[in-house]
Amino acid sequence: MVPYLLGYHPTEALVAIIKKPDRPLPRVVSLPLSEPTTMLLNHLTLQIPEKASGIVLIGYGPATHQTKIAAVSEVLQLLAPVVGRFLYTDGILTCLTPACTCSAAEGVPVDPRSTRLSTRAAPAWLPSWPSPAAWPCPRGRTSTHSSPPTPLPRPQPRPHSTASTRPARLARRT
Repeated sequence: MVPYLLGYHPTEALVAIIKKPDRPLPRVVSLPLSEPTTMLLNHLTLQIPEKASGIVLIGYGPATHQTKIAAVSEVLQLLAPVVGRFLYTDGILTCLTPACTCSAAEGVPVDPRSTRLSTRAAPAWLPSWPSPAAWPCPRGRTSTHSSPPTPLPRPQPRPHSTASTRPARLARRT
């Protein structure tokens, strides 16, 4: 479901899914996994709301980022329970949660474009683009991506008219 919550399929990214009990949809944050761990933590700690009920971290990228995901997870655990941490590499989802015995502990093949959730999300009009660069509206891109947002055009002043816009009243002559 992550690509449908974000609006694109992440690559080289750390995705944090932050759940708050009183909200039906979670807050989803995507950050470049190439950033230093301290930068990731600085940004993520600002995104975690008070009384968050759980965080799931999913890294998208090479297996070399396992230690970075674990380090971020250990610090975020102080703010809210980290209920899962995963790494998605070359179509394989691996659970990085310590002492986990789930089916993804050894890695399971996952195609995010052909899951049951994607089948449900597509008719619900949730977009899933290959990358933020493919979005039809450049204003939707966020600062966490490499492309800068497109500035909005300046509003043009309205031309002033000396003529009255009120309809002329017809005078009745008697």
